Amino acid sequence: MAENTNSKMKLLRSISGIGGVSDRCLSSILEWVREHPEIVDVNSSCRDVSRAATSSTRNLTRELKVQPKKRGADLTWDILPLQRSLPYLCAEAPCFRQALIEAARKRSNALEPLHLILYSDGITPGAALTAHNQRKSIVWYASLREFGWRLSYEEVWLPVAFATISFIKTVLGGVSNLTRAILVAMFCSDDSIQTAGVVLPIGDNDTYAVLHIAFACLLGDEAALTDMWDIKGHGGMIPCGIVCSCCAKPLANDVENGIAALAERHETIVDITCDDTRAMGLRKDADVWALCDILEAAPNNTERDHLQQCYGINYCSAALLFDKPLRIFIKPASSNRFDIMHIVFSNGALSLEIYLFLQATKRSRGIYFKNVREHFGQKQWRARGSTSHSQLLEVFSESRENSSVEMLKAGASELLSVYPCFRDYILETIARDDETLEPVMDSMLVLLEICDLLRQALRHPGPARIREIANTLKFTVPIYLKAFLIAHGIARFRLKHHELMHVAQQLLDDSLCLSCWPLERKNIKAKESLQNNKAKVGIEQGGLARMINSQLRMLSDPGWASRLLKPIKECPDLAIALGASSVTIASAMHYRGVTVRRGCASFLGQGMDTLVIVIACISADGMFGIIFRKCHQLCKSNFKSTWRVLPGVECQMVDVANALFLPACERYESADSIVVLH
Repeated sequence: MAENTNSKMKLLRSISGIGGVSDRCLSSILEWVREHPEIVDVNSSCRDVSRAATSSTRNLTRELKVQPKKRGADLTWDILPLQRSLPYLCAEAPCFRQALIEAARKRSNALEPLHLILYSDGITPGAALTAHNQRKSIVWYASLREFGWRLSYEEVWLPVAFATISFIKTVLGGVSNLTRAILVAMFCSDDSIQTAGVVLPIGDNDTYAVLHIAFACLLGDEAALTDMWDIKGHGGMIPCGIVCSCCAKPLANDVENGIAALAERHETIVDITCDDTRAMGLRKDADVWALCDILEAAPNNTERDHLQQCYGINYCSAALLFDKPLRIFIKPASSNRFDIMHIVFSNGALSLEIYLFLQATKRSRGIYFKNVREHFGQKQWRARGSTSHSQLLEVFSESRENSSVEMLKAGASELLSVYPCFRDYILETIARDDETLEPVMDSMLVLLEICDLLRQALRHPGPARIREIANTLKFTVPIYLKAFLIAHGIARFRLKHHELMHVAQQLLDDSLCLSCWPLERKNIKAKESLQNNKAKVGIEQGGLARMINSQLRMLSDPGWASRLLKPIKECPDLAIALGASSVTIASAMHYRGVTVRRGCASFLGQGMDTLVIVIACISADGMFGIIFRKCHQLCKSNFKSTWRVLPGVECQMVDVANALFLPACERYESADSIVVLH
């Protein structure tokens, strides 16, 4: 027996030596081979594997012609439009088809369209610091707004195209021209997804029906939106050129040289620090088209260059904004979506605000990173769904302290987890009556209120609650901008602060909160797809094929699917008690996007009136539930509540009415007393 075990361990040691494969990946491969032993009889040369990997998109991609910068024949570029990817995924992935059926049911009638979201971002496969990384690329994904809460999962974001930076440099109009080509292929072709529609198996009783899809928006970070629209962006005189006419803030050199800022020259001109939407010169779609027409009709390049600076829009005949047939489908001012993750959490307003706050407390009270670390270490807060407090401590570690210059160095997910604990630290340790810190306290706390609202919106609470959040943001964001300028001055003000002014309207337009969180995760898969493609020629086609293969792999067990997590055991006694045919039990489960584990606290129901401590998770006849101890509320404030854990054990099935959602952070004060942050 021992000899047999040693032999198996030797085999695992040997196979673990294969380069470029992680232990987790290797474990998944071995498990898949165990389930499909016939794979060992398949030809497995490198050429065979490559052919099989790229065969999926051979009949799915569409070749486009794009105009080159230099004179010559048009360049060819392969994309995977929705006309072809949607039928393919419906046929190959039943769970995707079911998600699409549910999305289609949200229409009031069969002719009402669903709405396309197009996202773009830059990725760097392989060694990011290599002098000549030929795989550095731009990637495009698409999804449908009616997927709703499932938009938080990368499985419903479909790969549309790759383009290497070296290829983009040869294209007239660059990223904007390629984005235009994608939209023309989807909307202006004979098989337009809006006018002709897509025939899909989404009708009753597995019948086919025509699904029409209209354009909703372009989503991305500041740089991606600038490239797709081909506008001046943060480096221009009118940085927000699609949405409003606010001018850039004064340049430091101009102030030093006594040059008056644009906003000081006339009362109707405002810069990006403006906190009144009525004065921002909000642009309508017709306004943007009119500006584009003026640029196109400019008599000479000198005049056109001047107008480009004044309007904040670049002129290129091949760019997205100058394709007139597309104007029927694409509405620029109303279809621009700033990503809240990049505005606030990813090198955004929150990173800057926390850093400036700690700089102020260091000057005034000697309070800095070390004090926050000590407080967190004493309190032992655990982030949402985590079993350890070390994750929160890491954000304010010595290495982060040393590397934080101009802003706190922390990831978006880290900041989303840690900010409730940081607010608790502020409220417990820093008095509000400290006059030297009052301005920075006001600015910090108002921004954290905005973070609370955005965190609620990210949970997809429904259109009614989204409207409430949007209306609150309309009131709160201007207060924050005023507080920030008082506390830190215009020199620290960034374009991302101004973008906050547009978030409320975005929420109202979409009735949900779009963000790039799932797409940043999907970018990891995109990097792997390009990194494993060794051939420099045809890298876009190879990347697309591997991305669609990855998509199908994920859809075999999508993230939104509710399931118990292994190990799982049968529980016949509980089945008898519940009157179920069978019951399985586990220490953790994934339920509608929430991972619940034994020992974690969770709110049960629509509000925050019922807190439970999970003991186990169960599945009974296809339904899911928890075994738990209920808690009794002892005290509650706006951001925190204390509960006593009751001794009795209960069992309850969960559904939409009795949903589970985790508090932001939790910690035990004693064996039967728990404190949670909301």
